[in-house]
Amino acid sequence: MTKKDRVTREGEKIRNRIFNRNKAEGGVTIETVGVQGSGKTSLDLHLAEITRRKYPKELIFYRDSIESPVQFNRVDNWQIYAEEGATLKFRDYDTNKYFDLPVITFKDFNDLYRKAKFKTINVVYFKKEYTWIDFLNYLRRHMHRGSGWKTVILEEYEDIAPQYAGGKRWRKNLLYSKNAKNIRKGLVNTFANTQSKGDVSHFIRSKLMMRSYLRGSKVDDVSPIEQRFIDKLKIGEAAIDYGSNFGKITFNPYPPKDPIFEVEKIVVIDEKEREEEIKDAKIRTLDKKISRLEEVLEKLNVV
Repeated sequence: MTKKDRVTREGEKIRNRIFNRNKAEGGVTIETVGVQGSGKTSLDLHLAEITRRKYPKELIFYRDSIESPVQFNRVDNWQIYAEEGATLKFRDYDTNKYFDLPVITFKDFNDLYRKAKFKTINVVYFKKEYTWIDFLNYLRRHMHRGSGWKTVILEEYEDIAPQYAGGKRWRKNLLYSKNAKNIRKGLVNTFANTQSKGDVSHFIRSKLMMRSYLRGSKVDDVSPIEQRFIDKLKIGEAAIDYGSNFGKITFNPYPPKDPIFEVEKIVVIDEKEREEEIKDAKIRTLDKKISRLEEVLEKLNVV
């Protein structure tokens, strides 16, 4: 058996585990790492679309980035939700004009959970990005709709659980890490992606079940995958480690669709909270720059 045969077969086993719906085993958590254009969004949408078709009674929730081209419209079946207190504006990149899209507002998690649609990518905008951590914890305790299974897709994972966080965000990260395995046991699958693994809280990364690497990514030291294998990956291929094994899977590209547009989220907050957010944002920006510099120095064998 050739090496290619082995990694392909192992990839099939991992793929089967991802789409297995055994309540005794629970869900899976996957972090996908890749540089810009490597296919992170395509992989997550590929997994989401298979889930949507294969399990029509499973709820799918999607977190997209703010003030950057949206990704969710690469698929056809989606609906936008906004928490009360968050106003959404949609701006077309070609015309620079604002336009309207239907948005369903919700009061709280119970209201969102009740309004979410099956066979749909439910795109959710909370007032605070770290609310996703509380929502994941909520989902593990709620299994009374449909099949009880839920899938959550998190674009730009570091926006929710940044590596360098203080105050409330640090406490949220710690809570997330403590509940990570329980969230999975609550029939929740989590697919998250990031450009750099160093941007995501190590509290949380240490609890992940699987890690997916795309072309241009740097593998973890504890991974059974060798870097030279990652370097040979093509667009549409991913290497996923699971325990002491790893395999390769292929996925369909989901190119951007017209119109290319962004979502602007407007939230009214008090002055004290604004000052705290500005301070946290400055710290995160500085730490990201330091992290990027360390990666460059490491590649140059300076450190």
